[in-house]
Amino acid sequence: MPKCPTGLSEQAVRIWKSLSPKLHELGLLAEIDASMFAIYCQSCADWLQLTRHLNRLGPLKWYSVTKSGYRRVIPELQVRDRAFQVLLKLRTRFGLDPSSRAGLGVASHTSPDFAEEFLFKPL
Repeated sequence: MPKCPTGLSEQAVRIWKSLSPKLHELGLLAEIDASMFAIYCQSCADWLQLTRHLNRLGPLKWYSVTKSGYRRVIPELQVRDRAFQVLLKLRTRFGLDPSSRAGLGVASHTSPDFAEEFLFKPL
């Protein structure tokens, strides 16, 4: 079981501790995967934090108006979307969605997807 790298945010460490034992048990996480999985965990934590921030702002505040009168998205929205793109790219490497688990030859679970369960459970 790989050790959680230092330098991750508190939320990323919680994600690591929640998902890594399950992935290791399925044979999808080894020591050599630690840095890539850390990137996944940190991106997930960033996405969650930015999504909460944007939800507090409300959609009407997701845009600003330039001096010339054009609307542009605020940087937080762009950063959140980049974190989401990283999640989309890396989730298949670790079997974090049902179709990628099938492609990796991992038996499907009858319980809900544990990544979704972790991400969307009430706090």
